[in-house]
Amino acid sequence: FFLASPPPPPPPPAAAAARERVFSAPNVMFALVFMIGLSPYAGVRTYPAFAMFSNLRTEDRSNHWFLPGWDDWEHRPGYLEPVEIMETNLRSLRAFQVDLSPYYPEDTLENLAGIDLEAALWICPPKWNFRLPEFRPYHIPWFELNKAVVTALDNDKDPFYVKYQRNGRTKTLTRLASGECTGDEAEALQQPPPFWRRLFFRFRSFDPRSDVCRH
Repeated sequence: FFLASPPPPPPPPAAAAARERVFSAPNVMFALVFMIGLSPYAGVRTYPAFAMFSNLRTEDRSNHWFLPGWDDWEHRPGYLEPVEIMETNLRSLRAFQVDLSPYYPEDTLENLAGIDLEAALWICPPKWNFRLPEFRPYHIPWFELNKAVVTALDNDKDPFYVKYQRNGRTKTLTRLASGECTGDEAEALQQPPPFWRRLFFRFRSFDPRSDVCRH
């Protein structure tokens, strides 16, 4: 025969009701919205995030009226350190940011030109399967450069290069036809980020000299 402990008594009605209120659908939705809204300021992600629609920014400097940007942190994690992508032939970095303004209707482009405004609609698509856009230098956190290099090394055998600037110094990573990577920081860029970080973290490009809205 088996000895079994008696089942625990059911919770008091008041406690059960309180638990149901805490985990109710509106409260869970509010918690998710709060976490997504806070994620840029926690250094978790800027894309997608609500800040992308309000044009609030945390990269390099903050334009929020009281929340600090990453540059104001006393101990900013290395994965958030900004790097400028200056030149590359790596497709994922070439298409990291895309300007959709060339797809505007012709009359819209003419109207913008008529009032001396530059047409621009920058997005950071998860994947871009169309013609590569005209490349312009841009900034991203170190994490995104590291992830792009590791992904290319895992999934592609073609040689590539990335010329970038970090801490005021211009550096180049080159993957040779033999598969070997050379460059000042080749070893660091070949180290895969933690799986959980690759799963949850996602950052858009940014321009430290401009507050142009990016999605």
